[in-house]
Amino acid sequence: MNKVEKVYKYIVNEYGSRNVWISDIAKSLNITKREANTLTIEPGFVRGKRVKTKNMSSFISNIKVITIIMGIRDYRIDKI
Repeated sequence: MNKVEKVYKYIVNEYGSRNVWISDIAKSLNITKREANTLTIEPGFVRGKRVKTKNMSSFISNIKVITIIMGIRDYRIDKI
C-alpha cells in the first residue's frame, strides 16, 4: 500500500467515523490544519460529515493531495 492509499484509508476510517478531528490529523501527520482540511474534503467530507461519495481514484489523482502527502515523512504515515 502506498502513502496516498494509506492516508485515504486513515481519513475515511478515522475521520469518517468521527474518531479524529482535523486538528488530530494535522498533528499526527505534521501538516497544517488547512492541509488536513484539504485531505478531508477530497474524499467527500465536510465538517465531519460525508456529503459526497468519492472513490480513492479521485483522491489519488488530485494534485493538491499528492503535493501534501509527498511532503509528509514516511515515519509519520507508518504511525497511522
